[in-house]
Amino acid sequence: MQTVRLRPLCNELDLNATRVEQWISRGYFKPSEAGVAGRARQLTKKDAVTLLALAELVDAGLDAATIHREVENLFLFKGRSYLVISRGELGLLVPASERGKPAPTAADCTRVPLAAGDYRSDIVAEADLPGVLADPFKSVSIVVSLDYLVAVVDAAWERLADGKGGTAD
Repeated sequence: MQTVRLRPLCNELDLNATRVEQWISRGYFKPSEAGVAGRARQLTKKDAVTLLALAELVDAGLDAATIHREVENLFLFKGRSYLVISRGELGLLVPASERGKPAPTAADCTRVPLAAGDYRSDIVAEADLPGVLADPFKSVSIVVSLDYLVAVVDAAWERLADGKGGTAD
């Protein structure tokens, strides 16, 4: 099964389908297959993981209008991985140096904070997670286990494939 209908999937993932439809109409969630008038909306597994990540972050108190950009290009890779959503600094603005002169040091650089209400997202392997969380220039980080989300979606997908899942449209 390559795709499943939105409403049965929402039932299996314990998501409110009306809320998901609102996210779609507002552009906060973009399924990989465009909806067709008169037909039930279809989602892929990747869509389902992205949707579940968005729902988890919204349920954790983040605003869908702001946070949706951090999950819309979500990708998965082999091994345990995590989505880390952070506030703090974006990075350093490095000044130009003359040719042949030493490169600027960190002290010469200007720190660039994230704008109010903006977040930075990283997808990291388990081995890299402690280093990402220990970054002194991140003030707050929220960690979402992508492996957990994939396992939840896989289980829902199996129930739907076996005909044991919800069938309401």
